[in-house]
Amino acid sequence: MFPASNKSQSIIDALHQELKNSGVQIMYESYVEGLDAQDKMIRINGKVYSYDHLILATGSRTLPGSGSDGNGYELAKSGGHSITNLLPAEVPLVSNDAFIQEKVLQGLSFQDVSVTVYQKGKKKQTITHDLLFAHFGISGPSALRASFYVQQVFEKERPVNLSIDFLPAHSYEVLQKSEDIHETLQNLGLPKRLINYLDSISKNKQEVIEHVKNFKMTVYETRGFSHAFVTNGGVSLKEIDPKTMKSKIEPSISFCGELLDTNAFTGGFNITSAFSTGYTAGKYCFEGNVD
Repeated sequence: MFPASNKSQSIIDALHQELKNSGVQIMYESYVEGLDAQDKMIRINGKVYSYDHLILATGSRTLPGSGSDGNGYELAKSGGHSITNLLPAEVPLVSNDAFIQEKVLQGLSFQDVSVTVYQKGKKKQTITHDLLFAHFGISGPSALRASFYVQQVFEKERPVNLSIDFLPAHSYEVLQKSEDIHETLQNLGLPKRLINYLDSISKNKQEVIEHVKNFKMTVYETRGFSHAFVTNGGVSLKEIDPKTMKSKIEPSISFCGELLDTNAFTGGFNITSAFSTGYTAGKYCFEGNVD
């Protein structure tokens, strides 16, 4: 939910103001270089500081330009924690298909299309949401959600086959009854550029409908951590007390946010997780374990 200003900066400003009101000391341009969990010491810019309780809220490897460089994983490991396999999640998909390379559909966006991911010729998962064709491949919520399943298939085969149903709410049979398929598709909201392209690769009306309902493409790669929304993987949840967010290995350390091995679809779920685990970590950092 965005604030009345409809600007995310307002959220950041509110959080900064709350830090100021609470008397929190912020050390800017300070990089945490090391952690000694046994002696409760951290090294920042060459200087050593002691702590009573440490909360690691460094984020993951996603969007390294924002400062999220993955250092939190190294700090966690130095405290005795294990890190699960790290993969970019909620990430745009890259295709080398001719229509992508030729930018035929670049810039076209769609609402509520169905994207199906295949593995060895069988349907693995179908996601229905919005989609955007880009110069590199596809993006938008349906592509981002599909990336989770695409990367699972990458472990077995590459490239990954996808199919797109541009009109999932309309059946083959209904479209076949149309006297003028081009007019029908336009009336149903499909952009003229897509219709013209489908017409150019089809021999007849039946093939146009087939492409509308089962548009095939391949994905060769994702855009990686630099373009992902979140990271799949992180500090093992087996080593964290979910009631307090404290480490089961070293109770003087707590974890929160995306540093943990947890992620969700876009739409507010990940920031909700970050806030709720951060709140819990702060609430119980100086209290005993919760029954």
